[in-house]
Amino acid sequence: MIKDFYFSTAQANIKYANRDDVALIFSDKPFLASGVFTKNRVKAAPVIYCKDLLEKRRYFRALLINSGNANACTGKDGLKNCRTISEELAKSLNIDKDEVLLASTGVIGVQLPAQKIISTFDDLKKQLSPHNLEKVAKAIMTTDSYQKISLYNGEDFNIAGIAKGAGMINPNMATMLSFIFTDAELEEKVSSKILKKVTEKTFNSICVDGDTSTNDSLFLLSSQSKSGVKKEYFKEKFTDICLNLAKLIVKDGEGATKLIKISINNGKSIGQCKLIGETIAKSPLVKTAFFGGDPNWGRIICAVGYSNADIDPEKIDIYFDKMKIVDNGVEAPNFSEKEAAQYLKNSSDISLSIDLKIGRKNWEYYTCDLSYEYVKINADYRT
Repeated sequence: MIKDFYFSTAQANIKYANRDDVALIFSDKPFLASGVFTKNRVKAAPVIYCKDLLEKRRYFRALLINSGNANACTGKDGLKNCRTISEELAKSLNIDKDEVLLASTGVIGVQLPAQKIISTFDDLKKQLSPHNLEKVAKAIMTTDSYQKISLYNGEDFNIAGIAKGAGMINPNMATMLSFIFTDAELEEKVSSKILKKVTEKTFNSICVDGDTSTNDSLFLLSSQSKSGVKKEYFKEKFTDICLNLAKLIVKDGEGATKLIKISINNGKSIGQCKLIGETIAKSPLVKTAFFGGDPNWGRIICAVGYSNADIDPEKIDIYFDKMKIVDNGVEAPNFSEKEAAQYLKNSSDISLSIDLKIGRKNWEYYTCDLSYEYVKINADYRT
């Protein structure tokens, strides 16, 4: 439980029947908000709306989230619906309309049913409770198969994080939404700086299918209730929360059967290591090989090469866990295809390591396999 934050959910019947699809986060006093958003040039209306708000102010009282409709590619009417919903919610909560943040996820290109959402406001107010975080995590789901929650409860401060996302995941700050709540007192600049830095190592280092959404949004909200928090210790625990949520998103990738950790070691720069990790993570050939349990290391070293990163092909070593499969750019002398295949087929958590042996920089990237089920889910997502 995070002091001063209250949560509630309600059913607006936007797309899903017999489940809550609208969520409200509210505080009796203003909370500090920082946000990072999609770098997709096609941005959803709530992303445009919130980016504009955060440039003008940093303290808010409410955050409203809906699932089932992304409110993306909806033109001027999409932004008008954002304003209308904010104004009506502000009246209901007796706060200023500019104290309301918004987030949406779901189908692109369909106008948001503003009146359906507004009709839930009475219920949302009545249901507000500090104990409803799990309900919010469920209400924001779309193709997710489970709720994504991560908690840290300490003596000095507390952090609670929720996220949604299973497809259209290749964040560049997928459809990914995440909301992190804390009672730690943070300076405005520190909050933004930590959020951006941690995002790079966590949510910006995962991939399910290589598609960056129109709606990616990550918020850090602080009630500022607990003072004397040490910045580096908070950053450490905040990183843990974000990484846990990021891994849960990848593990829940649409149709995924395996979580794959890609470690790029001993490169010349962080940027080069991350580029290689992302290229491998996005390769359909690599991802399908992992699904089939096929230790086709040629696909992996090929992806390293076409990443356009600075490498020496004759120095590359590749490992499945501790099993060396490539030695200095060629097949390792003791490589056993049968043993490697058994590892890939029998493991739901796979470790892939690439040792570049040209520097001292390292990076970790997370992805999942690509299965038949992914095609089934996305072949009729809108219809």
